[in-house]
Parts: sequence; C-alpha cells; structure tokens
Amino acid sequence: MISLCNDKIVLLNSLDCFKDSAFIRENIRLYLLSYGTKYDFCQFFLQYCDENNSVTSVVMRYNSQVYALLGDKCIDESVSFISGFTDCEIIVDNSLFNEYFKAETCYVMHKRGIKSKNDCVKIKLAESASSVAKLVTKDYEKEKADDFFLNTAHQMRHGFLSVAGFYEDDKLVSVVSFSDSSLEFSLVPFVFTDNYFRGKGIASKLLSFVCQDSKKNYVLLCQKHNVEFYKKCGFEQKELCYRFIL
Repeated sequence: MISLCNDKIVLLNSLDCFKDSAFIRENIRLYLLSYGTKYDFCQFFLQYCDENNSVTSVVMRYNSQVYALLGDKCIDESVSFISGFTDCEIIVDNSLFNEYFKAETCYVMHKRGIKSKNDCVKIKLAESASSVAKLVTKDYEKEKADDFFLNTAHQMRHGFLSVAGFYEDDKLVSVVSFSDSSLEFSLVPFVFTDNYFRGKGIASKLLSFVCQDSKKNYVLLCQKHNVEFYKKCGFEQKELCYRFIL
C-alpha cells in the first residue's frame, strides 16, 4: 500500500530504514525540512508491504522531480505508482527499475570532510540566489530555471543551503552548494562552472573549501564521465542511482 504522508516525524524516521542510499535519502530530508514556499508542489509518499506495517519505500515529488527510495518488496506496485509521474525526472536507488524503464546510471560520490587552508581571496559564500541561478540555469527552459531560483532562494534564505562561489573580477563564475540537514551527511546538490572557466581547477578549489567539516560525509551525484574528476578531488564512488524521464 502506498499512501500520502504529511507527518514530518514519521517521514524522517522512515528515512533511517535506507542506510545505503545517502544521496536520495539526504535529498528527501533536505526538501522535507525546507519545503514551505507557496510556489512549490511537494508530496511525500510511504509504502507499506507487510503485516508489521514496516516501510519499504519512500517517494518524494518536488515540482517536476521525483526521488524514490525503493525496497525490493512490492516492486510491481512501486513501478505502477512511479509510472504515474509523467513529464518528471525520476531518480531511484533500485536497479530493478532497469527491467521496466530505460534508465541512465548515475554515480554517487562520497568524501569525508577534512579541514584545509583556504588562501584564495576569490572564494566566498554567495549571498545572492539570483546570481547563482543566473549562472547555473542560463541553458535551462524558463519553467525549470524559475523552479531552481525559487527553491534555491528559499533554502539559502532559511539556512538550509549554502553556496560557495568563485569570483573573477567580481563576477560569479563557479559555484558549489552544500546542505546541513543532517548530523552525518552534507548533500552537494550542484557543482557548476561557466564554460569559459572550466579546466582551470576552480571547481576542485571550491570543493576543498566546502568539504571542511571532518564530522561530515559529503555526497553528490554525477555522470560516468565525471567520476574520475571527483576521484581526483578526494571522492569515492560508493552508490549507484538510476535516472529516467517518463
């Protein structure tokens, strides 16, 4: 049985059932804690599959994105339910979905935080969500760009998300975002550098600036061709996710 759930405590406790899916779990946690703007469309669902009412799946839809932690039990019901999210980008942690949909394999990278010296005066925390959105979304469709800006602005304003920026002549040219929504993990939702400034080591400097809490594991999602870059930045590939659009 899959049902809509609005109880934050129940949802947060349910996330603890999925120890091996840090990226999706921390995305759901971040949105669960930060959701609240009138512009958002956000829903959370729980799936129960046995007589003990134990949670086997957690699904979140945020605007046109769907994140799903899916157990192997009741997978047919999960597939049927997920199939209803048309025109959405769907990210799941269960490889069984490859039997039903043509999914892109994505790689989850982990890095333990380590204190490092930052002597680059060009790096500082970005204060303007509009400048961050202008950089990251310049090739986005308007609706997706608006969603990104509103969500990022809300999360930055309320302290759920910070963005480290690299400035060249006072112009923002590269950004790395990071969350602080759990004690053990820090999510890195996006890493972006302007095309002209790529290949200069800027993103790696930003990642070193961001990943400085030795009590945290920093987690991000990347495509196969970026795995080696993140390994050079000290990350390890520890999980797989599967992404597709219906």
